[in-house]
Amino acid sequence: MAGSSKVLGTLKSSSLLPRDFALEVGSTGAAWGACGALVVAAVLVLTMLQFRPCEAPAVPCEPTGNSLHMYKLCISVFLFVLAVLGVLSPVVASSRTSSKSDLMPGCNALASGILIAASIVHMLPEASEQLAPTAEAIRHLFGSEESFPLAPTLVGTCFFGILLLELYVQRVAAVATCKAAKAGKTMISDENLHDNDILSPSASSAARVTGERSPSSALAMLVALSVHSILEGVGIGVQGDVKGVSAVVFAVGAHKSFAGFALGSQLHECGFKDRVFIYFALLFSLCTPVGIALGTLLAEDSESEWKGAMLALASGTFLYIGIVEMLLPTLEIKPLESEGSQVNRSVLAIIAYAGFAAMSFLAVWT
Repeated sequence: MAGSSKVLGTLKSSSLLPRDFALEVGSTGAAWGACGALVVAAVLVLTMLQFRPCEAPAVPCEPTGNSLHMYKLCISVFLFVLAVLGVLSPVVASSRTSSKSDLMPGCNALASGILIAASIVHMLPEASEQLAPTAEAIRHLFGSEESFPLAPTLVGTCFFGILLLELYVQRVAAVATCKAAKAGKTMISDENLHDNDILSPSASSAARVTGERSPSSALAMLVALSVHSILEGVGIGVQGDVKGVSAVVFAVGAHKSFAGFALGSQLHECGFKDRVFIYFALLFSLCTPVGIALGTLLAEDSESEWKGAMLALASGTFLYIGIVEMLLPTLEIKPLESEGSQVNRSVLAIIAYAGFAAMSFLAVWT
């Protein structure tokens, strides 16, 4: 709790956010739960509206293109709001009690299972089906007896591509932190790394090497999370029906919120001015809506093979975020090792599988 007190003290004395705003955010922690409930309720209501009964009950009622676009627009607005709240409210995470902090690993574990299932069970088979002609052409080109596994290859390529980007961001952040440390502007301590793990178990790995924050490392983290957000948005945008969009909203929203926590904490501790802080917050928050719009446009204007390729790349993105960004950091965070923690790694693994299983069974209706 020493780290939390330090962050709270910094927030109160900082000119980054107005004092009244910081007090308001700190006194409205329940707003996060209300916001999450609002998102879930809105998704359910909009889903029911899309499938309201038709004049001829014997014929299934499918959403039109315009209604699907409106649904994606509503989802974009909700994800934008979640991201803004996440970036502007790091004080909420730092002021939580240990019992409330134990809830965050569970949410991350559940969201990771949902993302992994969305990647493997939903997106990958559809991508394989749409890329079948291209895979067959590659088979004839090489004279093979079996079709080339093009979709899984693209998934793995995207997975390792994002991994290489993360490693590069880590290197940039580490170099920036070392330079700042030599200049006497920052100190790297185990306590800071521990505090960062509490604040954002689902954040980019760039956050785990920044120590007590230099502007360069914060910008590197902003770039990495923005790229992830755009790819997440593309994964939502390429979905061709309401059920496909609704299936991944919770997981993407959870990742967006917790990543916003990490980014907001990072930017705040770097001491950016109000105008710059708000600009970065809006930039990060807009990335997922932009990705949704981009994915929608590409899916409509592209041939089946290109849509399959985009689905495969989105599948690789969800697989990476679900495993590397959410599940593994959740199982490795230091609060799980403390005596007072009520979180058990086995329980988290079961929660993750529950999310995976629930998302997998949705494939029966999607």
